[in-house]
Amino acid sequence: MEKLGNILIIIIATVLMQYHGIMFWVSIVGSTGIVWSIALEASALWLWFYSEQKRTLAIIASMLLLAGPLFHIASPIFETTRQQELSQNSRTSSIELLREDIETAEASLATALENSKTRAGWLNDIQTTKFEISEKRSHLAALIQQETPPQYIRQWLIATIQAAALLIVWLVSVYAIRALSQSRLTTPKPKEKPKNTKLKSKTITIVENTTTNEVSIENQNTLEMRVIEALKQELKQQKLSQANWGKLVGISRNNVSLILNHAKHVANNKATAPKKQFLKAAVALGITAGENKFKMDNN
Repeated sequence: MEKLGNILIIIIATVLMQYHGIMFWVSIVGSTGIVWSIALEASALWLWFYSEQKRTLAIIASMLLLAGPLFHIASPIFETTRQQELSQNSRTSSIELLREDIETAEASLATALENSKTRAGWLNDIQTTKFEISEKRSHLAALIQQETPPQYIRQWLIATIQAAALLIVWLVSVYAIRALSQSRLTTPKPKEKPKNTKLKSKTITIVENTTTNEVSIENQNTLEMRVIEALKQELKQQKLSQANWGKLVGISRNNVSLILNHAKHVANNKATAPKKQFLKAAVALGITAGENKFKMDNN
């Protein structure tokens, strides 16, 4: 259930990131922006999934991935700011032009008034100029008193909230992908049987007749001597104790000792290892069975 929840979080985060990311990349490079956006997010997720050795690359990929969506969220603010600057520049230019026009009109009015003292016919020009000056002063006053365009605080707040939410969603998706990666590493694997690194696995087919209790091997005395010699070499080469070798092949330490001291025990009429234990040791040591038969003791 937890794994399903992590996958769902990653899917939601991917859809949200791709909506903003594709819009940004398409506006920059055209239709190939779709591939850019998807490739960036796929790379970032893959790097975070295997971030044990790729943490730096994962962080760089995340920064590149987030740059597009964050820019797209903030783009309305950039456009509004640009329009605001253009409007302010236009207002400033209009104020300057009006002041220059007023100065020119006042200079013309002064000239007309001076000329009217010595000659008639300037009254109409004087009145027209005074009217123009009055109109321009009114317009100038209106521009000066005009309020500075609003700073669009609401847009800034909305963009900030969106950007913060996007960052949180991405961080949560990173935690989800890391959780999936950790579950991959901690998934219990089926237990394997311990391998014997010192002894090679050797299989010999033994044909046993359950009715007669007979097993095909070489002459008994020859088999015993071959087992004893092979066992001595095996212990020496592999540097194993009798007990350790016995554990590996399923023979008790006492029977291993009896096998090695078989000749001495036979000479002194003492009990030795059962024939079945010799046969088991022969199998472990890879001694091939012959064609002759002998009957095993029931012990």
